Amino acid sequence: MWAACAGTSPDVAAESLVLNTTWMDEVATSHNADQALGRLEDGINKGGMSPQSEVQLWKEWARIQNEEALRKNCRQHAKEALRGFVRCCNSNDKELGVAMALRLLNLVFMFKGDVVALARTLLHEVPPAIWLLVVPQIVARLGETHEAGDFVVELLCHIATQKPAAVVYSLLPPTESTLSANVSTVWYHIGGQFPQLMYEAKMMAEELKQTAVLTREKWRLWLEELEHQPYATRGPRLVDMVNDVRKQPKNIDEKQFMQRYGKTLFEAAECMSGDDASKQLGFNLCNRILKELFKLPHEFHLERTAPTLHNYKDFSLAVPGHAADADPPLIKAFNTSLVILPSKTRPKRISLVDSGGVTHQFLLKGHEDLRLDERIMQLLGLVNGLLHKEGCGQTPD
Repeated sequence: MWAACAGTSPDVAAESLVLNTTWMDEVATSHNADQALGRLEDGINKGGMSPQSEVQLWKEWARIQNEEALRKNCRQHAKEALRGFVRCCNSNDKELGVAMALRLLNLVFMFKGDVVALARTLLHEVPPAIWLLVVPQIVARLGETHEAGDFVVELLCHIATQKPAAVVYSLLPPTESTLSANVSTVWYHIGGQFPQLMYEAKMMAEELKQTAVLTREKWRLWLEELEHQPYATRGPRLVDMVNDVRKQPKNIDEKQFMQRYGKTLFEAAECMSGDDASKQLGFNLCNRILKELFKLPHEFHLERTAPTLHNYKDFSLAVPGHAADADPPLIKAFNTSLVILPSKTRPKRISLVDSGGVTHQFLLKGHEDLRLDERIMQLLGLVNGLLHKEGCGQTPD
């Protein structure tokens, strides 16, 4: 291969190494991994090539090392693959960087041990912009323990130092997959550096949680579930539900609901504790309330469910979806009116104004975990980037 380049300058010769597609095809299809890695190492060591050509060599090097690591369950190959992935992450190709970062994470959590130790020394060599694009995958690993868990915490804290809102948004609202000691460590780190941002994030998450599912919707679900419980437990269960809300209503929405339906719900609970005729009366009272609860207003005011959020101005938080931007717009204030959409889950259309006066609209959903939506959008964005880079899909067949 190098003989074909005789008489040329070192730069041209090295460039020919990568641009000779026949040679690269031979490496890619070689059945002898050691031989292919040797040829790639020779090309890398000779140097003098363009950054793009060097990335091609490192990409192939990392691919073969990764395959060998998985095939042989070999930690040394895994560590060599990590080094190759990190070099590829430093290219100007965002899609390639994301793919390499994901493969790096996969090897780390598969092999752990000294592979994790190496990854911790290399994590600062990956551009923060690349880590930001795989934060959801990193957050999904917060349940890891021992050295792998420490690596996840260190990585998230490293990202949060530069883009705290991007990490905070991925951790909110908390779910079973993010409830762990590792999360507390990350919260503590971010809260120590950005206390105001942490207060705003937690306050916003709590109040939007109350807004996502209105009191009427909660009670409709509870009463529907009550229908499937044994008669003997319906009365006591209904009394407990009413008392929980009546003791300390969280907002105007809960207070007004109990003022309107609380007495009737207590009557229904008492009836359900009596004889068969009384139980039927209590059941009828619940059904009457249930029918009314299916009717939701077209819109309502934010102050009814989120008074603190409604009155808060000039946030330190970036607008959701822009937290990873180089100069993200900050939230100025939330608009007062929300629109309830007439679909099955009744999502709410909420809007806010940023520091530049631009209005942003969002859908607020309360009956599903949006992390799946986030992953799908992430995948589609990656595919779109690859198609654009390759020039595919720009013209019809």
